[in-house]
Amino acid sequence: AGVALIGNKGSKQRMDYGLLGDIINSAARVESLTKYYKVPFIITRDAYEKLSHHPPFRWLDSVLAVGKSTPLDLMEIAHPLSPPDFSMILREYAAAFVLYREGNFRDARDKFRAIHETHHDMPSRLLAERCESFLNAPPAQWKGVFQFTSK
Repeated sequence: AGVALIGNKGSKQRMDYGLLGDIINSAARVESLTKYYKVPFIITRDAYEKLSHHPPFRWLDSVLAVGKSTPLDLMEIAHPLSPPDFSMILREYAAAFVLYREGNFRDARDKFRAIHETHHDMPSRLLAERCESFLNAPPAQWKGVFQFTSK
């Protein structure tokens, strides 16, 4: 959610209709993260807050995309493709995510693993693997925000 410019640019010989703005770049990055987290739909907290109806959600992650200085809070909202036990996953994931954000990677890993094993939840598997890697090589100054190093 944000401000962008939209319209024609160019000259009489060649016109191009397009979008410009930092939010367009951020939207493209968020859309590509659906493949990383293996979920069909991700929304940022800013966009979620602008919705007129607030469906149930899970705070999926806080990330700093390449070339960005402001973290994005990523959320997965309940939608028609959500698993039937999505509300249970939300509660269990939220508890694991608190541990993860606090830097308690061992307990967070164990909880994320249990969620994945019980519900076959792919974001839980991803965060369990991330916690495992952080146990082997802890982040220098952990502030609860995962920093991507490539697009």
